[in-house]
Order: sequence, then C-alpha cells, then structure tokens
Amino acid sequence: MTLDAVVTVIDAAALSEGRFAADEATVDTRRREDQMLDHETPLGELFKDQLIAADLVVLNKSDLVTPDKMTAVEAQVRAVMRPGTGLIRSEHGHVDPKALLGLGLAAEGKLAGRESLHELDHGGEGHEHDDFDSFSIRLPSSDRDTLIRILESTIRAHDVLRLKGFAAIDGSSARLAVQAVGPRVTTWFDRPWTAGEPRETALVVIGETPLDRAAITAKLRPAAAA
Repeated sequence: MTLDAVVTVIDAAALSEGRFAADEATVDTRRREDQMLDHETPLGELFKDQLIAADLVVLNKSDLVTPDKMTAVEAQVRAVMRPGTGLIRSEHGHVDPKALLGLGLAAEGKLAGRESLHELDHGGEGHEHDDFDSFSIRLPSSDRDTLIRILESTIRAHDVLRLKGFAAIDGSSARLAVQAVGPRVTTWFDRPWTAGEPRETALVVIGETPLDRAAITAKLRPAAAA
C-alpha cells in the first residue's frame, strides 16, 4: 500500500477571525476524550504541523469570507506550507474529486481526449469545473532520477496540483508509474512493457485555470533530453 497524498482541510471562515476551528472548545474537548490523540500540543501547533505535512490544502467555506480577508488567509497559510504544496478554495463545501485527487486520470491507454475536466466529467450534473484545467503530454524515455527532479521542479514553479501517468525509463523493461500531489512525487514499476506498446512517458497535468501549458511542457521536456 502506498500513501497517495496528505490533504489538509482548513476552515477559512474561522481562520479569517483568528480561530483554527469554528468551535475550538468543542474540538479541544473531543481531543481530550480520545485517548489515541495528542492531548498536550496546542491547537495552533497542530494546525502548523498539518500544514507542513500537507501535499494539498483545501480552504473550505471560502464563500463566507470577503476577498480581502481571503487574501490574508491564503498568505497566512502559504507562509507555513512546504514549497510546491497545492492550495485550492472550496465554496459551499464542494470540491470536485477529480480536481482534488485526479481520480481516474491517466489510466492505462486512456490518455486521449483528456483536454479538460469538463470533458472528463460525465456524471457531475450541476457542478462547475471552470476553475481547473488539465492536459496530457507525451515524452521519450528518460533517466529516472532526472525525471523525478524535473517533475518536482515543475510542480513548484507552476503550482501544479496533481500529476499522474507512467514513464519509460532508460534501460528498464518495466513501466514506471508516476503519481504526484503537491510536492509529493511517488513512483514504482507497475508492470513490464508489452510487445508493440510504445515505450514513452505519458503524463496528465492538473492545476487551477489557467495552466501555462507551453511553459510546463518546456519545463518537462529536459527530462526526456537529459
């Protein structure tokens, strides 16, 4: 079993008012009642610990916060997050699962036509995905360490929320599965290449609109040329 990602959900409305939860007293009471939880660390320190550990941060209840206060909340959160961590807003408690976790993206042999999250969603009536964008890219075989280094650099430089697919690695007869959420990049060899299958890297990149596709593509291509 592998860790897909650590997602931290923040009550933006409470944070804009100087609190870490809508009802801090209730949260503290429940912590003390649960013997499996840390009872000594102050809530403020736990808040920072969760931000540092996060690969993706969701600012929930952003519809209840004025634009000026929301800007301040984001600045406060970004000051603690690790570089490359994704940050998205949630309004009315809704976050599209494809934007959050990239579910189903870059499945084997199904990269064609994945030009936007609108085109990917066939069952989400009433939900808008205009805030998110995605595109696919194919690259030649590359060195594994170089690929991972450039993936990490691209995520940090372009606020990529999610990157997923598979890669062809020089000298390897097996396909390398690639999965990234924020700064966390996970790779493993999932299966051998089959006869006649193109040995190339195929990735789907997901982020908030607008994604700078040209710049991201140019950033990723050195992985293939190295």
